[in-house]
Amino acid sequence: MHHKQLLTLFVLVLVLVFALPVNVLADEAEATPHEDPDSADIYYDGIAILGYYADMLNHVLTRVPERVELLREKGPFANVPDRLRDSLDSFGEASVEIAALIVEVEVNLDELNWLASQVRIEEMEELKGVTRDGLKQAYAELLVIETSAAIAREKLAVPDNANEDPLRRAYDELEGKIEDLRILLELLQNLLGSTPESSLLDILLQNLLGSTPESSLLDILGVTLDELMEMPLDELMDILRMTEISLEVETTVGFVGDWISIEGDLNSEGDVLADRQVAILLDGIPYVTMRTDSYGAFQGQLQLPYEYVAVVTLEALYYPQDSDIGLYLASKSDAVVIEVLFYTADLQLGIEGKAYPGLNATVAGRFDYGEDPVPEVRNLQIYLDGRLMADVSVGQSFEQIISLKPDITLGEHRLLVVAPSQERHASVRAESFFEVVTVVPVIDLTPPKLAIMPFGLKVSGKVYSELGPLADAPIEASFGAHNAQTVTAEDGSFSVNIETGLNISLIGSEELEVEVYPESPWIARAGSSWNVIAINPIAIFFVVLVIVPVMIVSGKRLRSRKARRRAGPGVTAPVPTTALMKLGKDISDEGSGEVTIDDIEENKDRRFIFSMYTKLLGLIQDFTGAVLKPQTTYREFMLQSGPKLGPAFNYLYRFTRLIERLLYSKSSVEAVDIDKSRELNRQVEESIAHERS
Repeated sequence: MHHKQLLTLFVLVLVLVFALPVNVLADEAEATPHEDPDSADIYYDGIAILGYYADMLNHVLTRVPERVELLREKGPFANVPDRLRDSLDSFGEASVEIAALIVEVEVNLDELNWLASQVRIEEMEELKGVTRDGLKQAYAELLVIETSAAIAREKLAVPDNANEDPLRRAYDELEGKIEDLRILLELLQNLLGSTPESSLLDILLQNLLGSTPESSLLDILGVTLDELMEMPLDELMDILRMTEISLEVETTVGFVGDWISIEGDLNSEGDVLADRQVAILLDGIPYVTMRTDSYGAFQGQLQLPYEYVAVVTLEALYYPQDSDIGLYLASKSDAVVIEVLFYTADLQLGIEGKAYPGLNATVAGRFDYGEDPVPEVRNLQIYLDGRLMADVSVGQSFEQIISLKPDITLGEHRLLVVAPSQERHASVRAESFFEVVTVVPVIDLTPPKLAIMPFGLKVSGKVYSELGPLADAPIEASFGAHNAQTVTAEDGSFSVNIETGLNISLIGSEELEVEVYPESPWIARAGSSWNVIAINPIAIFFVVLVIVPVMIVSGKRLRSRKARRRAGPGVTAPVPTTALMKLGKDISDEGSGEVTIDDIEENKDRRFIFSMYTKLLGLIQDFTGAVLKPQTTYREFMLQSGPKLGPAFNYLYRFTRLIERLLYSKSSVEAVDIDKSRELNRQVEESIAHERS
């Protein structure tokens, strides 16, 4: 009997180990970490910032104050570093002010000429004072603009003496606009200085004393010196002579860099003005100067600048200088509009494939010139986040390799390609944004289904990525508190043995983790984990040693009690009901037709055990969602519910075996069966309650 019980116990343990569903779950590989927007580097486009400054000044020079104001209003929303915010605000406010002042001064100068021709002395003096104050204020605003531009140069780290750097070229363009603005203010100041003063007589006398021969001015005026000294002021103002200047251009259409011929005449009330300086204005700014010949004519050539704009305007300007001050009034010709031609192109740009830290990336692009001529080569600069990566000469299509630093930040980066202007071809600028990412390794292995402690656990697999197998990659595998290290082979394969050690658990789930630590910067760390069933045969053996004596003692007590019951007098009792017959064996098969007290007690015990098992099945159906159908056996239902029960499956299995024995065998209900059913019922209920929590 002892050997039979011991054998039954070992069979039960083996069934629990191998019949228990083994759920091996592989976690997905770790995803590439996303860049924290709070700590990610922010790249500011210095070229765009300087271009914003230059655009405002361009509208100042073209006398469009409302456009300057519109640009200034966009300033607070511009993507600029905080250290430039105040400087940008000052630049915008100064640009708005100087734009309005220039327009006002030019209007005042035109009105001064008209007042002088009307001999309105007092009004002239008042307007000259207002105009002079406006010019002083304009120079003050120019100083603010120059200071703000210098701050931008420092904060944006504009390189010195780097003409091919696009940031330097953008700053040079801004400085050119500031210089044009300074030249314009100087011209306005000279024009203001050339207007007649109230002390006109002093000016006439100075001109007279400085003339050769001395009588030349008197001859022009047709008066003697005494008559000149006695003239009233209004008659002196009548001496001022109006001037007229014309301008003719050979052609009104030309390519940038073309030379065009211009000519014109300067006269005063029908008299030619010889040997006078004439300023040719390009978009309102002095561009070249010419002198009139003995016939009052001027002619020459000027080159259309390499300013890739649609149109430019030309004007001829004369204003009195030296001895002409107080004798002649300034004049300006009608504007001549020149249509400027040049070639343009589009540039398609991108990064081929993916970009990884520490590896080369390929920049690919193509120029589209449309129907314009295609140059043989174009100079090209490639910038990554504002840093020059390559300066090469390319054809219409190109592929250029650039190196990415191993410590480059993951995430979005800005690629800028600039093709500088080249004779008739305007500059081309294109930008593209791309992601720098790391390769996520894939750990491919089939984990062991069982780990038998304290024997070693062998783990083998392969590590690869979209770039191919990962060779020489450090691997660390851990199982519980134990771990082992190795490196991958050339084909990415690895094999490692992990110690499992001893613990007090009999059977359970333990996590197997495998992590890869690549040394290459373009490969991310990755790890996966699996749940592996771990059994402890040594602990099970000791548990059996404890349980077997208990079972032997319990069996002896049960047999002794049954013997005492059968020794007592028999008592007849009514035949049990149909319901009782279904729960117990068919008592009529016993042969006598009579039911003893022992038989009734045994059926009560059976009904008690079946009642507990029936309630337990209801609890399991509610927990697992499984349905016990009429045609389903208890064993089938147990196996169907097992994967969702966890540790409770072990107790349900033992309870089901007890029920099967009572249903399908002739074994009698013993006291130990009642105790065992109570204990198994409690253990299942507690396990399910634990799983739910």
